[in-house]
Amino acid sequence: MSRLRDFFIRDETSGDRAGVTASKNLQASIDEDNVGLATSAKQLADGHNVTLKDTFSYVGQFTPMRDMKVVEPFRMVGTSFGASIDAFHWTATTSGASSASGVANSIATISSGTANNGYGQLITAQQAGFEFAHPLQFRAAIRIPDTTIAECTRRWGAFNTSGAVPQDGFCFSLDSAGLLSVTHISATSTTTVGSGSFNGDVSEYTVDTNVHAYEIVFFTMGAWFFIDDVLIHKFLPTTALLSTSNDVCVAITSINSASGTTSGTIECWTAIIIKLGREITSPNSWYQAGTVAAKILKVGFGTLHGLAVSDTANNSVITLYNNTAASGTILWSSGAMAPNTVPFNVNLRGVPFTIGLTLTIATANANATVIFE
Repeated sequence: MSRLRDFFIRDETSGDRAGVTASKNLQASIDEDNVGLATSAKQLADGHNVTLKDTFSYVGQFTPMRDMKVVEPFRMVGTSFGASIDAFHWTATTSGASSASGVANSIATISSGTANNGYGQLITAQQAGFEFAHPLQFRAAIRIPDTTIAECTRRWGAFNTSGAVPQDGFCFSLDSAGLLSVTHISATSTTTVGSGSFNGDVSEYTVDTNVHAYEIVFFTMGAWFFIDDVLIHKFLPTTALLSTSNDVCVAITSINSASGTTSGTIECWTAIIIKLGREITSPNSWYQAGTVAAKILKVGFGTLHGLAVSDTANNSVITLYNNTAASGTILWSSGAMAPNTVPFNVNLRGVPFTIGLTLTIATANANATVIFE
């Protein structure tokens, strides 16, 4: 939430006022009218109190300088759909007769087909990278055309897969009888709670054939599941992580447990994962003088800002890989350079990497300072 709305809602019965965000999650209340401008979350000079809290009664945080802490949502992965699948952002896979995963008229349709263990699947081509203290939020518009399909399970959420088997993450699922469940997955171990046992604002939910907004907010210390802005269930860890990794994809799957005559279908109108926080962190740098076979600068997700190069010898080559080894996807390569004693900069404007960052300087000497986060 990047800012408070610039208006207040007044409770005509009590005279209290509440400021809300566009998502209706943050409320500011003053216990009587006409008390002036609040300067902190504590008691005002005239004795009135100001409270900033979300729908779970968590109180807003302020710095010692009386600045309110806010977060700025940032899209990590996922896009709207057009006339066909954008292979740069999405990966579609199928297995078995009549299975399908495709896009038409701005809607993705995923079908299991009729084969035993057949499936259709659509996942983002990249994972959303998690940083502690910045929860990730999965949000999708999902429609189930037929809620009961024999021997078919449909899943949607923020999770990784091997084939069509969930590996890590969080998801909604609908079984063959039409029972909705919420799940957290750690490696391949799953913990599932079905409708009727939910611990949110409602204890049960029945899926219909209309489109609904499904949302999962997750981080190290919990996962909250919402449907149409109503809290359905929340998981809290005790002695083990809810998910071995929170670096996950948007994933939508429909998979059979046996062969059948009817294909299980799920429609996804749009789906994304956003980070509740800015994409920018404090940058790091590494200075390398001379050749190096493989200098691992970072493991995991990050951003490459640029590099400064100097004293290049003839045919020296600088290469940066999206990997924890000197192989795989190249983020940037200088090519064979001519001798040059004049330093120069390369602005890479925040090129993302997902696996890691590895530097090589080969063939001949060169100096390079790599700036990344």
